[in-house]
Amino acid sequence: MARRGLDSVIRLQKWRLDEKRRQLGDLLSLSEQLQTELANLEAELQAEQALAARNFEAGRTYATYALGYIDRRERLRQSLSNVEKQIETAQEEVRGAFRELKTIEITKDNRDKVETLQVNRRQQNELDELGLNPQRRALIAGRL
Repeated sequence: MARRGLDSVIRLQKWRLDEKRRQLGDLLSLSEQLQTELANLEAELQAEQALAARNFEAGRTYATYALGYIDRRERLRQSLSNVEKQIETAQEEVRGAFRELKTIEITKDNRDKVETLQVNRRQQNELDELGLNPQRRALIAGRL
């Protein structure tokens, strides 16, 4: 019964670990998306600056664009910072879940080894008993 109980706990812990890994993967993907958006925003800024330098009308509206750019960049940076904190937390949760899984697996392995030793010892005792019975019979027969 204990073996089946540990097997169930191991399956549950593996599921939890997989779930935490999926969450971490989602956060890493989100981080990549935010970094891509920041890079695209930077490229857009450079394109707008080049356009403003060549075109008088575009130059007049560049200040409004720049203010919007600064706001969007700060929001993206803040989002990226928040996601990076979440990634750190998720990584620690994955490490903790992995440690817990390994502890349970080691416990199960140790219990399996003890059980195997007990079974082997019991079998050896039975074989020893079978081996001693003829000698006992001979002794009893010789004494009677």
